[in-house]
Amino acid sequence: MHARNCNTRFFLLFLLPSVGFALDLTTNDGRTYQGVEIVKVEEYGLRVAHSGGSRVLRFDDLPPGIQVQYGWTPEKSAAFKAKEAARMAAGLEQLLRANEELKRREARRAVTGSATNSPAKTEK
Repeated sequence: MHARNCNTRFFLLFLLPSVGFALDLTTNDGRTYQGVEIVKVEEYGLRVAHSGGSRVLRFDDLPPGIQVQYGWTPEKSAAFKAKEAARMAAGLEQLLRANEELKRREARRAVTGSATNSPAKTEK
């Protein structure tokens, strides 16, 4: 009987830490998420599951106490925003280049297509 008791305690000791603690969390803009469990800590915020689904809550949107708990500082915020702006600018540049290439191809097709697809002149 003693072995069974030890097995139960052993099981509970390892099971309980894996059970997430759900909490209610209100962001800086006043949105409240209930039953929040942190799924993953991202570079820019917390990936959470909550009673209404799941989402990523950015550190900038979280209360100062949580920001401090996860080491988020104004410097990290500024660095992340600069990195995101650069990433978005690069993506936009790539999209604009692809759009210009598409226009060039369509223009070439229109020129070559009009020459080959023009109706033949018939003599009367």
